[in-house]
Amino acid sequence: MHGYKSEYTINIFSKIRKQLANDNKPIKYMRYAFGEIILVVIGILIALQINSWNKDRIAKIEEKQILKNLHNEFQQNEYLLNEVVDINVRCFNTGVIVMGLFGKERSEIAKYNIDSLIFFSLEKRLFSPSENALQDLFQSGRYQLISNDDLKKSL
Repeated sequence: MHGYKSEYTINIFSKIRKQLANDNKPIKYMRYAFGEIILVVIGILIALQINSWNKDRIAKIEEKQILKNLHNEFQQNEYLLNEVVDINVRCFNTGVIVMGLFGKERSEIAKYNIDSLIFFSLEKRLFSPSENALQDLFQSGRYQLISNDDLKKSL
């Protein structure tokens, strides 16, 4: 059905063109042809603008997803960092207790569970942050989708 309307419209324009050309009215034909060209150009410009708007909309949606992924990864890394800090502080404090027991009487040392103190004093951890979202951002080339320049520099 859609093809029929399009074909019908083309036939109308074709008839008008033939009529203007056959009536030996070249000025009217030129005006008509010029009008058609302008309409086509306007249609193309509108289509290009709509396409541009759609690309911008898709880019903004993708940027929001990227920022969400980065935010989640940074929150997870913050949690892991706090956990590592807590473990390392406990390790340090336990080490201080162990060091304080050197030279003490056996009765003083017996108040502590030495096995646990030694275990906790050796439990230090290293922080190894997750960088999956960040690496994906750089490797995929989607880094340019981030519109905030300060954020780009920070990353």
